[in-house]
Amino acid sequence: MANIFIFPCTDTQAQINFKHTIEKGYDVSGVLQYINSEDQQQKLLKAYPDGKCYLWGSQEKQGNNRSTWNTMSESDLVLGYRDKSIVSAAFVVTKIDSPELAEKVWGQYPDGPFRLIYFLTKPTLCEIRISSLSEYFGKEYHGFTKVRAEVVNKILNDYDSFKSFIQKRLLNPPPPPSDEIEKVISFINNQGFIFEPWQVAAYITALKTKPFVILAGVSGTGKSKLPALIAEATGGISKLIPVRPDWTDSSDILGYCDLPGKFRPGQLLEIIREAHENKNTHYVCIIDEMNLARVEHYLAEILSRIEDRREAPSGGFESRPILTQKLADKDKFWEEYVLPPNLAIVGTVNMDESAHGFSRKVLDRAFTIELSDIDLEKWESSKSQGAESIKWPVNKWYPLAIQPGKLKNPSEGDRIKIKEVIDALTEINGILVNAQLQVGYRTRDEIIMFVLHAQEFTSHFDSGNLKPLDLALQMKILPRIVGGSSPIRHVVLSLLGWAYNGQPFQSEEDAQSLLDEWIANGRAGSIKEAHYPHTSARLCLMLDRIKNEGFTSYWL
Repeated sequence: MANIFIFPCTDTQAQINFKHTIEKGYDVSGVLQYINSEDQQQKLLKAYPDGKCYLWGSQEKQGNNRSTWNTMSESDLVLGYRDKSIVSAAFVVTKIDSPELAEKVWGQYPDGPFRLIYFLTKPTLCEIRISSLSEYFGKEYHGFTKVRAEVVNKILNDYDSFKSFIQKRLLNPPPPPSDEIEKVISFINNQGFIFEPWQVAAYITALKTKPFVILAGVSGTGKSKLPALIAEATGGISKLIPVRPDWTDSSDILGYCDLPGKFRPGQLLEIIREAHENKNTHYVCIIDEMNLARVEHYLAEILSRIEDRREAPSGGFESRPILTQKLADKDKFWEEYVLPPNLAIVGTVNMDESAHGFSRKVLDRAFTIELSDIDLEKWESSKSQGAESIKWPVNKWYPLAIQPGKLKNPSEGDRIKIKEVIDALTEINGILVNAQLQVGYRTRDEIIMFVLHAQEFTSHFDSGNLKPLDLALQMKILPRIVGGSSPIRHVVLSLLGWAYNGQPFQSEEDAQSLLDEWIANGRAGSIKEAHYPHTSARLCLMLDRIKNEGFTSYWL
């Protein structure tokens, strides 16, 4: 079976060597004396009729280079990597282990010669950002690497041959898709509303990952307008349900049987029926001021069914039937309705004295997005030509999977991101366990899927100096931290150090200089130099509260 290998040429000397033996080529007559096999000599002479050969090598002492090199065979594909880009592609002609030849070609090195040498066909030179190949490769490579067999199979299935892959993806890459998010942002601006690109990208990514999102923030920041505008911009339909503080069960949103026994459907069930009847349109149900009543009471059945979704025959994911009560024969059809793939629920919340807090049951099941970054100087909307609504196919809102284990052919890049999330959550759980707040498999899976879905909108997250994992941690981890006990204080302090520089703070004195600087900078929503800038800034807020008030929470 054919293989693919990637070699990095990132440091200055490696780039000089790359130019010397990959770009320009090396005099083949200068290497023949180091080749003992006559067959190999003839192979090189035949492969390089113009007298120029192309070669690269790896050091034996670095990592698993020897075992990786041993699996290399003639006609395997070798890619050169530099500055987050693929810069060359060539095929293996033959290989040789020769420290003498390595020292002649590349000189001597403290860690030993690049003796594990492979000769290549004349390389195809290119410069393709590896992020544009994220369905196949990771975002960075720091050593001689053999690409996973399933990735090789995927490339061959997609392009039939390595030569076709080089031609279509490295030499003639497809044009980038029209930026549909930009069209959505332009549409919103034309309606006179202003949202940051990362806020739009975060909302769409969260809704695609799970059809239950909570939008929080101070009053008047557009929490109920954002989902309505995005629905309109993408050809969907939004419906708003205002919550009453006297709701204590689901009868107002799902329905009830009156005294004669007739079923009276609630507002949400009516929306669910409409979504069932229009399967090619995406629906968003906006539950406004959702915490005026206790969410876990009036939305109990929905919260349960959201976790019960499975693949729908027509695509996407749907739940089991929502209603559990038995209805009269003429109303039986209401018992068949499920949460369909083309419906999402978005709640807006204000955390003031009139509202209820959220139980962990609710927070574990939702993505919480904070819309509290306010710039009062932005008041002029920019009118854009052609900023009209566009009809998104409903399957654009479908997740890749609900659980990462159900992903179909995850790329090497996907696997790297999954490991990054798991490593981060493992360290976080080591801190949260002090207050018995550690996260479980559901939270792990949802953060992983959010990060994978966010790859589609990388530039929009970058515009806000925002890493998707940073935002996911802020959405899924911090809202569960509430209280004023010693364990809570310890968790906030430790998490702040971890988010800032990777090392938990051991005392408040350790965090004081960072806290003072954050306050001096106007309590910014991001600390640029931190490992997780937005999570660090919110933890500064939470630490400041617990120090001054004896109590803290995520909510503003």
